[in-house]
Amino acid sequence: DPKPGAPSVRVPREVLEALRNSGRYDRFRQLVGQAFTLVRRTARLWTALLSIASSAGGNGVSALQNDDDAERAIHTVRERLHLELDDDEAAAEIMAEVEEGAMAILPVIYDKLHQAGLLWH
Repeated sequence: DPKPGAPSVRVPREVLEALRNSGRYDRFRQLVGQAFTLVRRTARLWTALLSIASSAGGNGVSALQNDDDAERAIHTVRERLHLELDDDEAAAEIMAEVEEGAMAILPVIYDKLHQAGLLWH
């Protein structure tokens, strides 16, 4: 989400509430952890692809068009994958980020402003 102050992971609060009410929240947590673990296991592939795209001029991604920015972007990807943690710790961290993002109010404000802007047109 390119908006300033956006959470790193965004799942609307209503979605989490629906999952809890339906009794599927534990399965959701399990699937999020598994998916995140799989993405982490392919981190070398993702960072290599970003490096290649950077070498090719960024391919339309402004963060990859400058060498310093590209290194910073690749470092950010590595940080967000929590490669310093083991799989269980990383799964717990991503779920904490999901919960934190669901409680964030700023994305809700952005969405309401966007909806109002659409109605204005």
